Amino acid sequence: MEKKEKSCDCKCNCGCCGSTWLRTLILVICTLIWGACLWFCMNSKLGKVEQALDQMHKLIIEMSYWSDENFNKVYDAVMTDEYIENINTQIEQQIASMWGESEETSEAASGEPVNPSDEEWNWNADEAYKLFGLSGTPGNAVINTKTRMYKAVGGAYPKASFEEAIAAVRDGSAKTDDMGNAGTLTETQLAKLLDGVFYKNNNNNAEIVIVEYSDLICPFCQRHYDSKTLENIVEEDANVALVFKNMPLDFHETADLGAKWVECAGEVAGTDAYYNFLDKAFATAEADGKFTNESLESIAKELKIDASKFSSCLNA
Repeated sequence: MEKKEKSCDCKCNCGCCGSTWLRTLILVICTLIWGACLWFCMNSKLGKVEQALDQMHKLIIEMSYWSDENFNKVYDAVMTDEYIENINTQIEQQIASMWGESEETSEAASGEPVNPSDEEWNWNADEAYKLFGLSGTPGNAVINTKTRMYKAVGGAYPKASFEEAIAAVRDGSAKTDDMGNAGTLTETQLAKLLDGVFYKNNNNNAEIVIVEYSDLICPFCQRHYDSKTLENIVEEDANVALVFKNMPLDFHETADLGAKWVECAGEVAGTDAYYNFLDKAFATAEADGKFTNESLESIAKELKIDASKFSSCLNA
């Protein structure tokens, strides 16, 4: 017996059946109901989500700065009109570079810089992190060379904060807090840390040494350096010395180029040349947002550093 096919009485000749339309209609209605329930559910929980985010924000502030007061202190010290303008300028330069709107910007990033070996900068970064827990710039370590006690100051803190750190390592009361770690170096660690460094004003017999790890193009570092916070402390207290160490970050494409020229200035012409070149390099980076061999060579000529010796150092 042959099996008869189901027929459809639909007058529109579309081949569909009324039951199919009914199922479709029910599916649409159910979907709308489900969507409405979801919408009401999400809105009812929105307040709880906002509360959770607010609690998370407070927890991060407490973990990083211990209190809103400390966070606001750092925020007010950093977020100046000059800093915001500098950031906006760098963003515009990066956008222009990505879209090829500025040949000059692209050439600065992909030109022919004299790149130093990564080993030197990796050593400074490794030293800062392993000894003091410093992973960003500017990072500072206040060290008592007699007791080897240190206090890390991880950021562009105001003068009073550094004075507190100095007093703490002097009297042996330094503790880990929102500014950074505290502890004691071994004799070997301290010897390696200060081997071959340039002491500002040649003050290499000071009881307290502040080691500053910095990036010449980093806006925070520029502001920290321009404020002369550490320089003022050193000038006021002969028992405090300053040592600057280059720690160029990977995403500042010409920072390592500037750092190499600064280091060579010291190797070729001594401590005064090192810090004089450093002053002018920071000024150039702030003005141009980058380094080129031409701009750095101009600084070397201005400081009258022997060109042949400089060239030998750069290409070593």
